[in-house]
Amino acid sequence: MELDRYDIFPNPIWMTTIENIDLSSMKKYVLNLQKNDKNDVQFSNKGGWQSPATNIFPPYESFSKLHNSIHISINKCIDYMDLGISLKLQNYWFNVNEYGNYNDLHNHMGAIFSGVFYINVPQEKAGNIKFQRDDDIDYYLPKLKNYNTVTGSSISYPPANGKLYIFPGWLKHSVDANLSQELRISMSFNYGLEYITKI
Repeated sequence: MELDRYDIFPNPIWMTTIENIDLSSMKKYVLNLQKNDKNDVQFSNKGGWQSPATNIFPPYESFSKLHNSIHISINKCIDYMDLGISLKLQNYWFNVNEYGNYNDLHNHMGAIFSGVFYINVPQEKAGNIKFQRDDDIDYYLPKLKNYNTVTGSSISYPPANGKLYIFPGWLKHSVDANLSQELRISMSFNYGLEYITKI
């Protein structure tokens, strides 16, 4: 007897490394922004600094390259999911995480795609980005010897300089604590149907 299988409600995660981009100048820009920022933005972040959200990229070559690379990647994600629509950059913001800083489990309401780009990553113990499924599978399954993308309740990926992750905005995720004395610096962003400059 042949048994047909249908994989329903998958949540794709896309990743790539953006080459030939000046991460050093980006780092300087973000740290200068942090130095002059008087706001204390707190959402999912526990400790650390988050810049105010905007959708206007800085007028520098490195950020123009990044914006273009993200836009091309988002269009590939749109094609994969066969959405048949155009999306706009809703907003983006920078994150600076010192030792012990992390992000609680959350999603990005109103975003069809969300993502993170890593500007400065410690060599060790930087803290992974972790994705969590939302159907309480742990309640139903006994403890297994091995887990996979069907039976697992979460999966995590390490950060790296120049690494880009894109995922559905509804997919819950968290970021482990930075356990290095080096700064973890990243840029998070949302794409959706309308411009939004606040998160």
